[in-house]
Amino acid sequence: MPSTYLPFALELAQAAGAHALASFRQPLAVDNKSTTDFDPVTQVDLDTETLLRNMIEARFPEHAIHGEEWQDKSGDNSPWQWILDPIDGTRAYVAGCPTWATLVGLLYEGEPVLGVAAFPALGEVFAGTSDEAWWYRGGAREPLRCQPRALGSSLLSVTTPQMFAPGYEQQCFQALQGAVLGTRFGLDAYGFCLVAAGWMQLVCEADLKRVDYLPLVPILRGAGAVVSDWRGRAAHESRVLACADASLRDACLALFDEFDALTP
Repeated sequence: MPSTYLPFALELAQAAGAHALASFRQPLAVDNKSTTDFDPVTQVDLDTETLLRNMIEARFPEHAIHGEEWQDKSGDNSPWQWILDPIDGTRAYVAGCPTWATLVGLLYEGEPVLGVAAFPALGEVFAGTSDEAWWYRGGAREPLRCQPRALGSSLLSVTTPQMFAPGYEQQCFQALQGAVLGTRFGLDAYGFCLVAAGWMQLVCEADLKRVDYLPLVPILRGAGAVVSDWRGRAAHESRVLACADASLRDACLALFDEFDALTP
């Protein structure tokens, strides 16, 4: 059962988050992984993922591991795979913004069944098992539940408008932004968690990797949200839509359908 792994997943996220927090807002050497954009990585990213991997391998050596910074580890015929993003939102981290996270997810036969998102600089942790989700702060644990609204009354989280490629993606984003009540930028994983907590209703992202969103899927589902790609199918790398309920998802998809002819 995924819930049996929850205490260990929390332990992972909290240990790695504390390690990353120790270097937050300290002088850092920052490398750029991209030749066309700013995609930063620091030694803290690398060392934090190493810490996570070592903890997993010590406890569950047969499990597979997929992380942001290091090569995949194949499992010994195990159906379990850990998904790790040691510092989700490294741009925020190096800028001194507190909304970066450590993301830890667990897949069973390829399906995300457990997720933890720790925000050490904020003192908050979100966790979910697809059936339930919780918010941890100050030693207390509270259940998470989405608060759906109509599209025109919903609040949208988008990391940056620059993530949307010209043509289809830009047109869909602009239509969605024009249809909602308001949009917040730069929240990264925190925006997904705010949907689970009921403060926001929508996240629309593109250019994502598996480590960016798979650990968040069980948290969202456990709070009642629907996660898909921009066609309503199971979310895959790049285009991800997280909505507070199915009717809101359908309203978004109806907007996107208008631009099908532009789909690359």
